[in-house]
Amino acid sequence: MGEVEENLKKLIAMKGVTAVLVMTSDGAVIRTTMEPGQAVHYAAMYAPLVQESRIAVTELGGNSLKTIRLRTTKHEVVIIPGAKYSFLLLQQPDASFDTT
Repeated sequence: MGEVEENLKKLIAMKGVTAVLVMTSDGAVIRTTMEPGQAVHYAAMYAPLVQESRIAVTELGGNSLKTIRLRTTKHEVVIIPGAKYSFLLLQQPDASFDTT
């Protein structure tokens, strides 16, 4: 879990990030800076999106899913899926996020 904590700290410190959620592929919340109820809600909404996106990428001949990004007028959701867990960030819609 040291790796999770280290990455969580880095993501929280990024400009424009307002919340971070770490979840399993099943949508179980591992760590978060959100209120518990909000974290469970976001994990339940976005875990299936990550699973379906992985399937779509594989079926389209891709190697792996790197990032999912959704932008609304309220905030931007950035999901970084991993093998064991995924990071979900909420950030201000005008903040820039570079995954490279």
